[in-house]
Amino acid sequence: MSLIVNKSISITKGQEHQVCNVDLTKRENFFYEVYQKADHCVEEIRAASNEDRTESINNIIAFCGERGQGKTSAMRSFSAILKKRDNGSLYYIMNIVDPTSLEKNDNILMLVLSCLFRDFKKKWNGNNNDKITLENKKNQILSYFQKAYHHISVIKNSSKTDNEADFDDIMNTLDKYGDSTELSDVLKKLIRNFLDFCDYDKNSFFVIQIDDTDLNVERAYEIIEDIRKYLSIPNVIILMATKFEQLSKIIEQNYIQNFKVLYEQNKINNYEIA
Repeated sequence: MSLIVNKSISITKGQEHQVCNVDLTKRENFFYEVYQKADHCVEEIRAASNEDRTESINNIIAFCGERGQGKTSAMRSFSAILKKRDNGSLYYIMNIVDPTSLEKNDNILMLVLSCLFRDFKKKWNGNNNDKITLENKKNQILSYFQKAYHHISVIKNSSKTDNEADFDDIMNTLDKYGDSTELSDVLKKLIRNFLDFCDYDKNSFFVIQIDDTDLNVERAYEIIEDIRKYLSIPNVIILMATKFEQLSKIIEQNYIQNFKVLYEQNKINNYEIA
C-alpha cells in the first residue's frame, strides 16, 4: 500500500515572483522528489571523484523547468542544505553565477575565476589567524590564479587564420593547445588549495551555481562546452538551473551550423545531430 502525501506550496504576498529558500527535506514540500534525485547525484559524484583520475567526470546537476516553475529556488535551497551538512565542512558554496551578465568578450571560465578570487580576498582579509604562517599558502594560491588567468586568456584569445599567421602567431597557437590541456589541472589545484586555505578537508567539494544558462542564447553552447572541458574535475559540483528544452535547441542549432554543408545536402539529419 503506497502512502499518499499531499504537497504544499507556500507563497509570500508581494514575493510571488522572487527566488526563495524552502525546506526540500520535508516530504510534503513540492520539490521533495527533486531534492532526493539531486542528493543521489551528489553521492554519485562523490563516489566518482578522485584527485588522481585523469578523465573528466559528470559533475553537473541540472534543475530544469519552465520559467517561473521554481528551478532557481530549488537549486538555491539545495545549496543551502549542502552548506549545512557536517557543520558546513563538506561543501563550499560559491555565489550564483549569472551567464546573462557576460559581455561580448567575457566567458564563463573568467567569470567563475573572478568570483573565486573575490571569495579568496574576503577569506584572507577576514582571517584572524597568524597571517605570517599563511603567507606561503596565500602565495601558492595567487600563483594558481595567475596561471589560470593566463591559460584562459590564451585559450579565449582570437587567433588569425593560417594564411595570415606569422611565426609568432604559429608559436602562440601551439602554446594555446598546451594551455588548453593544462587549464583543468591548474583549476583543480587552485580549488583544492583554496578549500584547504578555508580549512576544508580533502573530501570536501567546491559547489558552483549557474543560473539561466539558456537565456544567453548566443553563448549557451560555449558555456556548456567550457564547463565540460575544464570544470568536470574532482572536488567540484556544478548546480545548474535551466530550461532544458531551450538549452537543447540551442546546442542542436550549433551542431547544425557546424555541419551546415552536410545538412543542406541532406547527408545528415536532425536525429543524427541530436
